[in-house]
Amino acid sequence: MHIAEEDWKVLTSLFPTGWQQMALQSGSVERLRGFPSPDVLMRMLLLHVALGYSLRETVVRAKLADWTDISDVALLKRLRNSEEWLRLLCIELLRENVAYRRGEGISQSIRIVDGTIVREPGKTGSQWRILYSIRVPTLVCDFFEVTATIGEGSGESLNRLPVGPRELILADAGYCSVAGIEYVWKHGADVLVRVNPQSFVAYSAYGRCISLLPRLRTLLKVGQVGEWRVVLHGQGPSFAGRLCAVRKSDCAIKQAHRRLQRKASKKQMITRPTTLELAKYVIVFTTRSSGSTADILRFYRMRWQIELAFKRLKSLAQLGHVPKHDDRSSRSWLYGKMLVTLLAQKLIRVGRDISPSGYPLSAGGHLVRPVNSVSPFTRSSTLSNLASPCNRRSIRGIRSRELWRKSRATGRFNWTKWFQSRPLLRIDRNCSPQEADSPSGVKFRLGIRTSVTLNLLTLKCF
Repeated sequence: MHIAEEDWKVLTSLFPTGWQQMALQSGSVERLRGFPSPDVLMRMLLLHVALGYSLRETVVRAKLADWTDISDVALLKRLRNSEEWLRLLCIELLRENVAYRRGEGISQSIRIVDGTIVREPGKTGSQWRILYSIRVPTLVCDFFEVTATIGEGSGESLNRLPVGPRELILADAGYCSVAGIEYVWKHGADVLVRVNPQSFVAYSAYGRCISLLPRLRTLLKVGQVGEWRVVLHGQGPSFAGRLCAVRKSDCAIKQAHRRLQRKASKKQMITRPTTLELAKYVIVFTTRSSGSTADILRFYRMRWQIELAFKRLKSLAQLGHVPKHDDRSSRSWLYGKMLVTLLAQKLIRVGRDISPSGYPLSAGGHLVRPVNSVSPFTRSSTLSNLASPCNRRSIRGIRSRELWRKSRATGRFNWTKWFQSRPLLRIDRNCSPQEADSPSGVKFRLGIRTSVTLNLLTLKCF
């Protein structure tokens, strides 16, 4: 069997059960005109969305691989109609992530919430906001929502997030609203958000409005922390919380002041002295009653992980640029990108936690045998030991990618044949279960970049 076909079967084993029937149930595929099966349609969609091929290049590759012979316009229409199908697949994979986390028996799960904006090309291109939530420490996505940036219900708010009891929600200052905090509190969860001093209003136990600056001025030394009990008044009954703050270092204060001055200069505004003084502190609010002030501030530092997740999505998965010019195709394209991300997360989880014998066996009893690897979404930051074999392979992978970019225009080197001769996931027909369970065959070898990882999944047709 061709390597691409073998690896495609491994990839489809990661899809939710009944994923082909979902295409019919969602109405995305009413009739398979020009496509022999939903399998071929999904393969072409991933070629276009995951690997970044244009519509014309995708249909040419499909024709050369003897999959189907359609036009690029027909593929675009199929992409538009596949929005609901791709969304349902993402929802099923998210449910698997949540079920996997619940099985670990953690007393209180920590979730990080934030939003990011992706844009269509051109000055008149529309913008889309993705509300994204990940869990700590696995950093797997458990919820996302794609909305427009203009209109009712499109802003960043905790009210759009499904919340369960005994959860701790971490968010930045954009989510510091009494309505959002009250929504989380009513669902039996705790919230930890950075305070926006311009809109945050808190009261004392006696009902008096609290002023932040007099209390913050008591923090004179770098790293000194303070805590004050406050009460918030929402639509329902009032609820108590803790206001925690720490004074920044002199270097961090100067950087914060430079950002404020740059922003004021760009927008032709005047920065108030109170704004400059408030920038000397990191202020957070939490409804969590347990833990010291230092513990609360350390919890909030974990929020930076979602910024790194957005950086990986936009740099490795190429999520930041939407190459579409209408709403339906843009949403389908974004759901396709999120599907690729969730599949990569599931592949990492299965390859790390499950023995090779846990993979489904084919009718002939052939066993999927993995090989050693490095982390899938890391680059030079993890290459600390340059003498290790894994790091040498990582560096070679990065160099190969750069050589590939330089040689695409000339076409002097057959990179397709080169990749086929080096499969990252191979089928060993002579592998016994005892050999597969050995320590040398427990990890998957995943690519350094998403594009290389997708070559692992062999979305290419030749």
